[in-house]
Amino acid sequence: DCLFYVLAVQHDYTPVHCSGVASGGRGVLICGVSGTGKTTLAFACAQSGLQVLSDDVVHVRIDPASNQLRLWGKPWFLRLAPEVVDLFPELSGLQPQLRSDHEWYLEIDVENQFPGRTVVSCEPEALVFLERHRDAASQLQPLDVDSALERLLKDIHVSETPVIDRHRRTLARLLQTKTYTLSYSGDPTKAVEVIRSILDTSGP
Repeated sequence: DCLFYVLAVQHDYTPVHCSGVASGGRGVLICGVSGTGKTTLAFACAQSGLQVLSDDVVHVRIDPASNQLRLWGKPWFLRLAPEVVDLFPELSGLQPQLRSDHEWYLEIDVENQFPGRTVVSCEPEALVFLERHRDAASQLQPLDVDSALERLLKDIHVSETPVIDRHRRTLARLLQTKTYTLSYSGDPTKAVEVIRSILDTSGP
């Protein structure tokens, strides 16, 4: 995976640290710092019937032939913190595995758990930056482009100026879509409803 990400970044793909879900060919990127529950929310979205686009990284590319922006993900597995069994008791039978960064996780085979709910590519509908707070009500707020770009650029770790400039152009294009912050805590049910509402109201 690490080698793939390095090669992708050096070529035409721009990484975004997020999970992703989709419906009808349109996707929502669920962004946020580690521990905010991106993958947990993606799993809950899949339970509600949405497709999984990616677990932890989505690559964004402008197709040179069509000039259309596309999202590309690896939807096959979701890796959840072991404590999610408090929210999803049905996962209590899974054995935690040790990651290379010495953290434990539960690995969900998406096609096995949710047959037909994987999607490798789609068009962007919105970006949602998670902000988890204790006892916070699920609330969606618009986020300005400059703030969103600053957050996304933190994932770009390549020093070559031409590559960084290309990533900036791709991210600026991505941010022509809708961008929000989403506050929530605990049970992701309400947050799932918010994500579904974004996709349900999407149009061509």
